[in-house]
Amino acid sequence: MSINFGFENRFDSRGKLVAFQFNQSFELNKTGRVNVNFSSGKNRKQEDIFIFQTTVVLNKKMNKKEVMTWLEEAHSYTSLLFNPDYSRIS
Repeated sequence: MSINFGFENRFDSRGKLVAFQFNQSFELNKTGRVNVNFSSGKNRKQEDIFIFQTTVVLNKKMNKKEVMTWLEEAHSYTSLLFNPDYSRIS
């Protein structure tokens, strides 16, 4: 899986990079705000791993039907977010 993400430090850190964490938030039209987090971590075997997390937040009163519709929309958006084959996310 390729998520098309990279970074480069252009300063002399004077040390070895041992961990990282990047957070970004994007406002969506009606679905709310999507938060994307990339970070380093360790698995249960203490091996280095790359972690990416997404959350979608909407601050709005909704009934049960509206919540279920919103959940489907939010899931659909985040499922396509890192898919290199998507044509356009609206």
